[in-house]
Amino acid sequence: MPDNFDKLMDQSIRVEARATTDIATTIDSRLRFDSALLSETPDRLVKLLRPYFEERVFEKDSYLIRQGDPGDCLYVLVSGKVKICSQDAAGKENLIDRSGPGDVLGEMALLTGESRSASVIAEENVKAMALPAKTVHLLAKQHAEVSRLMSNIVAKRLGAVEYDALAGKTLGGYQLRRRLGRGGMAVVYEATNPIDGKRVALKMMSHGLVYNSAARAKFDQEFELVRSFDSPFIVKTFCRFEAFHTFFLVMEFCDGKPLDELVAGAPNDEASVRQIYEALRQALEYAHQLGIVHRDIKPSNMIKLENGAVKLMDFGLATPMDELAEAKGISGTTRYLAPELLRFEPASIQSDYFAAGMTLLELMLGRKFIQGSKFEFISNQLLNWQPPGLAKLCPEFGHELVVNVTRLLSPIAGHREMPALR
Repeated sequence: MPDNFDKLMDQSIRVEARATTDIATTIDSRLRFDSALLSETPDRLVKLLRPYFEERVFEKDSYLIRQGDPGDCLYVLVSGKVKICSQDAAGKENLIDRSGPGDVLGEMALLTGESRSASVIAEENVKAMALPAKTVHLLAKQHAEVSRLMSNIVAKRLGAVEYDALAGKTLGGYQLRRRLGRGGMAVVYEATNPIDGKRVALKMMSHGLVYNSAARAKFDQEFELVRSFDSPFIVKTFCRFEAFHTFFLVMEFCDGKPLDELVAGAPNDEASVRQIYEALRQALEYAHQLGIVHRDIKPSNMIKLENGAVKLMDFGLATPMDELAEAKGISGTTRYLAPELLRFEPASIQSDYFAAGMTLLELMLGRKFIQGSKFEFISNQLLNWQPPGLAKLCPEFGHELVVNVTRLLSPIAGHREMPALR
């Protein structure tokens, strides 16, 4: 038993006694937004954390947080309003945002170990509950739900608001310029190498997954699978690094439009669809010959560059063929899943082909073929799948393309193939 055990217990009891109903309600309301992401109930999490919060009071115009200081705690605002400002290299103060009761502040520096990137100043008298950094790190090691909570709060800060906390920072030798996109597992940034000015894309693993061992393994596997790829039809991955309490892949920067933007407009002409067919065919042929199944072919995972080239990207769900039998559950995007996947059969080259066929069909139509968003609705259609009559549905397309896409969409996996166009 540590020498200061009695002191710590006494402090916890006194803090618990100070945790009035309004404070408890504030903390509870802020934690509840992550309830679906926690393995334990929010009530248990609140009960776990509450004794460690310390009440602090700040007068108007005083600093809760100063830019450049170490991250020694996070705050939950109980009453009063604050402004969040950053100071640029010229010393000019820029207003980033304002916050009020229920908001969490200071968690970025606390979790990442970086110095404070902005100042928080009281615009009126403020009462806040502080959770010390040392306590957070200790609790995160002992309780998985605490680590997930912290990661998810940070995840919501990055890639989800107009002001992005990473804009302008230099990580791994690359200066981040702007956010390109955000998905469930990662945020992608445009960045430059200050030495040669070369643009790259940095794929950052979401902080919401940092403590998820399975997600980390998939992120690592993606790099191991694609780092040696050298195909003009697949976005290149150069290296990886760890920074900001998460992991980054350094990838080829592609200036263009993801194909889902082409699906959302008018039908594409035959020449464009033929070009995309051939690029996708060669990308899949290359990956399949190396023993890799992509498992998430869809329009948003392909990009058409300004020079007209088309490339396949995002191998986050890709799996070596010899591991497919052990892969459990259904992975991929529902409306592009081959029927056999919904019967819990292993993914295969043929399931990649089905997703390719659905992607091409949507490009031919200029819209999603299966409407709706509910899993049950989409999966029922795919479980009873029969390919549409493309000759009537898309009369402006030639016989060869119609036949090839129809073959890709066969409900029987063994009938699918993707020959080169003549």
